[in-house]
Amino acid sequence: MKRNIIDTNENILVNVMALCYEIDVVVTVQKAQRFIVNFNSASTVLMEMLNGGPNLPISDIHGLPLLVVVTS
Repeated sequence: MKRNIIDTNENILVNVMALCYEIDVVVTVQKAQRFIVNFNSASTVLMEMLNGGPNLPISDIHGLPLLVVVTS
């Protein structure tokens, strides 16, 4: 990595550093936490469906990622 930084045009390096500076860590962490919660919820719903568990009304799964289940 050090070699790549040394060989990089100074303008590119300055732009990359500026982008890194602008990354909002709080927003990034919040997005990651929401993704994990949504993924876990979707996984739970999928496992219940595959195990013949209760079907949830659409209103209960609003906002969860779309699940596509292919059965043979």
